[in-house]
Amino acid sequence: MSGRAPAATADDASTRTDRCGCCEEPVPTGVKRCPICGYRPAGHSPRLTLLWEVGAATLLLAAVVTFAVGVGGAVFDVPVGAFDQLAIVTPYMAGFSGFFTYYLHEKRRLTPTDDQVFE
Repeated sequence: MSGRAPAATADDASTRTDRCGCCEEPVPTGVKRCPICGYRPAGHSPRLTLLWEVGAATLLLAAVVTFAVGVGGAVFDVPVGAFDQLAIVTPYMAGFSGFFTYYLHEKRRLTPTDDQVFE
């Protein structure tokens, strides 16, 4: 007895099932859409979700840069125009866009058998 587990085959991966989050029927774990009810938790258009995710990440980066320029200008007494006033609202903007970046990234990866936390 070698103590090693038998090698996994391609059939093993396709036969693993879990319950669908919508119809509660057993479905294979690797599918993106439930073959029984058509449930797709990643949304109707994964490309559109990716576009929103990239947009939220860009807004997050812009908020952090604006905050750094505004606070840096105020601390070092460098005239930066409206950036020092705009830096007041950027933490809120960064918080919202950071949340939506994370949410959309996780939602895009969901399968029908995943937990419904991001639903």
